[in-house]
Amino acid sequence: MLFDTFSLGSLTLRNRMVMAPMTRNRAVGNVPNDLMATYYAQRAGIGLIVTEGVSPSPNGLGYARIRGSYRRPSVRAATAREGEGRTRREDPPRPPR
Repeated sequence: MLFDTFSLGSLTLRNRMVMAPMTRNRAVGNVPNDLMATYYAQRAGIGLIVTEGVSPSPNGLGYARIRGSYRRPSVRAATAREGEGRTRREDPPRPPR
């Protein structure tokens, strides 16, 4: 049941696993980087990933090293990686029933 596909509104999830949002504090200079892309790519087999917070302005930074969307380098870095996590990977092995 956990590894079966699941319909969530208009989405069809690969399985019933959902990863909660977790801000990883890895955005040095508030710019997304390869470490962040790798983190989510490693978890691409999860049915749904609710991604981490993004600050829309410098005033919205609650703490250090979270991604911002208010500077060009940050927007460029995020746009360059857009779609990387959407690559279909092999589904994780299903446990015996």
